[in-house]
Amino acid sequence: MNYSFLLISAPLFAALVLHRCADANLVQDTCKKISQRSPLVKYDFCVAAFKSDPSSRTARSLEQLAFISLKLDTSNAKALVPRIRSLLNDKKFDEYAKRCLQDCLDLYSDAISSLNDAVADFKARDYMKANIDVSAAMEAPDTCEDQFKEKQGEATPLTKENSYFTQLTAISLSLTNMDCLDLYSDAISSLNDAVADFKARDYMKANIDVSAAMEAPDTCEDQF
Repeated sequence: MNYSFLLISAPLFAALVLHRCADANLVQDTCKKISQRSPLVKYDFCVAAFKSDPSSRTARSLEQLAFISLKLDTSNAKALVPRIRSLLNDKKFDEYAKRCLQDCLDLYSDAISSLNDAVADFKARDYMKANIDVSAAMEAPDTCEDQFKEKQGEATPLTKENSYFTQLTAISLSLTNMDCLDLYSDAISSLNDAVADFKARDYMKANIDVSAAMEAPDTCEDQF
């Protein structure tokens, strides 16, 4: 075996693993997969949501897209808080509607906290906990809608906003639920081991570690 080639190619492969999705179609490809996987997310909505954040144009990994998605969720929830407070001061709503709106305000305030936790989880690469926190935030719009439905004929003034937030968080939920993130984290660990193996001139072990890392892209694709 040409171990010298393997030695040269290891750092190159590390870059390829880290930037497997580094192409102009990352957002489109990811949104296509998410919309196929989640009935809550429309492809066009997903693409438009990411494109509303300029940093998506330079995103080179699913992890970066997940951070952008969580940022969009948080910004949207924060924008809804003053919107709901404004509705609470609107005299056209009766006491029942205002109690519902207050519940919605509390729900979205809690959602912001859950999303902040999700960002911290993601930074710590605790993707399972991040997924749980996003799921908690995602309950806000449905529960908000349900408050109004408990009274027959009561129309919610937040249907559009609730639907928008549901789709945003569904995108984040799909991204934090993608096994690809764990796969690439494991690949990075394997490549770090391979570097140590090369330094120790244990080329056979290095080859095994690089081979393990190479499984990440195909296994990731298989998830879809």
